[in-house]
Amino acid sequence: MAYTVASVLGSSAAGWFAGKRSGKAEILGTAASTIEILAARSDTLDANVEDLKGKLREKDEQIADLTGRVNVLADLATQRAAVAEVKEVVDRIAAKLEC
Repeated sequence: MAYTVASVLGSSAAGWFAGKRSGKAEILGTAASTIEILAARSDTLDANVEDLKGKLREKDEQIADLTGRVNVLADLATQRAAVAEVKEVVDRIAAKLEC
């Protein structure tokens, strides 16, 4: 009978230790899986951020190009207005000379 009690207690203790060890292994496995998932998401987010930075650089270049074009057009409009004023003066002088 003592042997049976000792056997039951030994089996219980072994089961408890095995369960505790198994539980720790499961927790560590879950933690490792969680870390892998978070690392993958972090890598994906980093890639998305780099992609967005590239797109922003492209947009900045396009804006700079368009700003340059607008400045050229503004200069041309100003020059055209100046030429129109000079033409008007020349036409008045020509009209006075014809008289």
